[in-house]
Amino acid sequence: MINTRDDTVTVKPWAHKYLRFQRCLVPATGFFEWKKEVNEKIPYRFALKNKKYFSFAGLYSAYKHPKTNQEIKSYSIITTRPNYLMEKVHNRMPVILKEEDEQNWLNPDLVEIEEIKKFLNPYPENGMISYRVSKDINRPSNNSPEILKSIS
Repeated sequence: MINTRDDTVTVKPWAHKYLRFQRCLVPATGFFEWKKEVNEKIPYRFALKNKKYFSFAGLYSAYKHPKTNQEIKSYSIITTRPNYLMEKVHNRMPVILKEEDEQNWLNPDLVEIEEIKKFLNPYPENGMISYRVSKDINRPSNNSPEILKSIS
């Protein structure tokens, strides 16, 4: 899974193992979301105003492939309801941890679901920026930082 909904992971018993014991940080400089218009989807980039790097709240897993015995590692980003800035584009957003919460998120002694849920909130919109980017952002062949620039 690429994303895991906060309202699923906190209520489904199968997910509690991951939430209690397999939390991770997913580093980022920004993320993209597409706004659905009548006949097209418009890509937007979201980032933090005063931080180049930040972390998403994540969950990880590892298992052995039954045929090859190779260890497969994966992670999922937890999503939550959108803040005001994000809701103009999409109905969900990744959980962005405040820098001071990152170590607490990783604390192995934190196992109570009700305590963990306190981290699963939208990041404050006044600490974020968003802007429209080129549709070329969705092409795997693009390999230029210019693609991250705002377009009108």
